[in-house]
Amino acid sequence: MGIRLVTIGTDWLDDEAPLLQLSGMWLCDLGFASGKKVVVEEKDGGILLRVVAVEE
Repeated sequence: MGIRLVTIGTDWLDDEAPLLQLSGMWLCDLGFASGKKVVVEEKDGGILLRVVAVEE
């Protein structure tokens, strides 16, 4: 498991709203491919991201 350090920025429409942006092929390697649905869960003072299968 890799550890990455990212900086929280701000949304260009609202400079008070925090923005967290992740990108890179490492996401695809973990199953976070373009078009997939992701559950974002607040947990233990952090954020948990999980890819979910959604029937369309």
